[in-house]
Amino acid sequence: MNKVNRFFLFCSGVNLSMIKKSPTENNKYVGIGATVLFTGLFAAIAAAYAFFVISDNIFVAATIGPLWGLMIFNLDRLIVSSMKKTGSLKTDLLAISPRLILAIFISLVIAKPLELKIFEKEIDDELIQISNNSIKQQAAKIDSTYTRKRNEYKAQIQSLKSELKEKEQFRNEIVQIAQQEADGTGGSKLRNLGPIYQLKKRDADNIRSEYQQIKLQYTNLIDAQQKIIYDLSKEKQLQIASIHKPTADGIAARMVALERLATKNSVIATTQLFIVLLFMLIETTPISLKIMLNKGPYEKITKSFEKKLQNRYKSVYQ
Repeated sequence: MNKVNRFFLFCSGVNLSMIKKSPTENNKYVGIGATVLFTGLFAAIAAAYAFFVISDNIFVAATIGPLWGLMIFNLDRLIVSSMKKTGSLKTDLLAISPRLILAIFISLVIAKPLELKIFEKEIDDELIQISNNSIKQQAAKIDSTYTRKRNEYKAQIQSLKSELKEKEQFRNEIVQIAQQEADGTGGSKLRNLGPIYQLKKRDADNIRSEYQQIKLQYTNLIDAQQKIIYDLSKEKQLQIASIHKPTADGIAARMVALERLATKNSVIATTQLFIVLLFMLIETTPISLKIMLNKGPYEKITKSFEKKLQNRYKSVYQ
């Protein structure tokens, strides 16, 4: 038995002295041991990548990845070595059910980093789109705020112009009344510049002077409001230009981007499912092999040896 075979037999958790008594079982348990080993290696690689994405620190990834792989390796080796086939599929499945449940959770955790790597380019594009959408939303919010303010000032300007227009019309009416009194087309119907005309002319002059003052006042107010609107437009552009572009590129942001892609693209969603199923298959292969393979001489020899030990201990303690 060479060193490689001995190592794989160690990985399978068999008793070397017992396996020597059943050489026909050697290849079967070498295969089981190799499966346990490679399951641990895959787990280590996936965990190392996952922690590298999370921490962006190769030292952390190189430390935790192998530890995770060793934990999975030791767990599978323990289950495979301690599992005894009863001949009842239901009983055997019940015995390995904790490992199957753990395999599902491990597969979901380990498969995610691989998915992020496989769809890295698509995720990068989606992150850019998410960032652009965020900028558009912020710009739309800013624009909405300034549009509301601008409309308020425009409404004030329109109100001032309407009031000024009314005062202009009133001035024109007073001036027209004075003119009609002068030419005899209105008022007393007498064509003269008598006291009635002088009275109406004085009223017209007062209204004209008052209107000029009001016009100057309203014009200044309108100019001030228009300047505010202009300043608001400049301020809005500065606000939009200063929008902070999201730079989230951590594992959480990339997972969100991947989920968005999966909802939009059925191919990506299907690929995600098959990746998870693949890792579930890899994770459960060692114990599945132990269930599927027929009970061989090694198990019979082991069972006989254990029975002899039990009888010996019973006789000692009786």
